[in-house]
Amino acid sequence: MRPGLRQAAALLAGAVLSGLACAEPAASAIPFKRADAAAGGAGGAGLALLLLSAVAIGLVYWLRKRLRLTAAGGADGRLLRVLETRRLGPRALVSVVEFGGQHYLLAQSEQGVSCVASTPAPAAAHPATAPAAAAVEGGDAR
Repeated sequence: MRPGLRQAAALLAGAVLSGLACAEPAASAIPFKRADAAAGGAGGAGLALLLLSAVAIGLVYWLRKRLRLTAAGGADGRLLRVLETRRLGPRALVSVVEFGGQHYLLAQSEQGVSCVASTPAPAAAHPATAPAAAAVEGGDAR
């Protein structure tokens, strides 16, 4: 190092060390909020956020009811309804399914699903209360 550079480094180090020795404590040099004041503000902010969330959820619910927003399909938003299912064995079952004004008898097994029979849905009876097996000729209404 050059002599001038050494002197400058020594002067800088001395200034830093003397500044540290006579500096005030860091807590009084940087003003902060007191811990009790900060805790009260955080609780109020959390309560405000909770209240705002509840109002937003209520508004979305009210708008959906008011504008009658539902999924595409029937009155309850469903296109497909499983009317009844019976298990035939450990891995096979049959189901009566309503879709598009028709009742379908579906057989399900490990090999897949196949449509066994289909008939028009009865118009006189409400689909939810009609016996599912009545849609298939010779079915058991149990």
